[in-house]
Amino acid sequence: MPLSLAGARQTAIEITNIGANLFVVPAGVTCILIDGVGAGGSGGGGTVTGGNAGGAGGGSGAWFTGFPMTVVPGSTITVTLPAVAVGGALDTDGATAGDITITGGVNPVPRLHGGVKGLKAVTGVGGASGAGGGPLAGASVAAATNGSRPTTQALNPYYSGGTSGAGGGSTASAGGFGPAMAPFTALTTGSSPGAGNAAGAGGGSTPYGPGGTGGGGAAPSVGLAPASGYGGGGGGGGPGFAGGNGGAPWIRFRF
Repeated sequence: MPLSLAGARQTAIEITNIGANLFVVPAGVTCILIDGVGAGGSGGGGTVTGGNAGGAGGGSGAWFTGFPMTVVPGSTITVTLPAVAVGGALDTDGATAGDITITGGVNPVPRLHGGVKGLKAVTGVGGASGAGGGPLAGASVAAATNGSRPTTQALNPYYSGGTSGAGGGSTASAGGFGPAMAPFTALTTGSSPGAGNAAGAGGGSTPYGPGGTGGGGAAPSVGLAPASGYGGGGGGGGPGFAGGNGGAPWIRFRF
């Protein structure tokens, strides 16, 4: 059913429902500023037996901050949000998230790409991380390596590629830290490794939500989905455990 704000005094609306969402432009509105973030990639699973390696963290989605879309009053804008990326099972890669599309405005709106999947661990070697979504995003990193941030504002001042997740821990080494993005300044990682156990790696963060924590090494556990917000990558699974889901997509219209 179309979403209409005609006659209301609202100046912002958030869109979080998965699938196609229809928004009817209110009378007198000719420009909408878009904030939002693509869904995060999910974390890879740890090894089932032997090697004690952790899965990698998923990359975050790309994001908008105040992207301007010219619109015609009374027209319908379609916002399509992808499903959440499900974490990888044992010995299984995570999942790359789908893209957000926004159509119906006068000017084209770039896709908000989802984050790339964190890879599974293999015997003794942690998984390689998922890259961030979108152009010039943070690149994938190898096992036991901290994640990376986007290299630049990819297409214009309103649009940035996502951060990568971190590489999973190899035998007796910690998983890497997922990069932080303000205002979420805490890095995301797995616990310190114990004897013979590697930690899963942290997922990438966005300005709209942190990444998920990797599964612990000293006390192996599942990788976690982001604890709050939107668009962060899922944490990699510790040895013998699955990776975490990626963060959900999110859009906000301001006018």
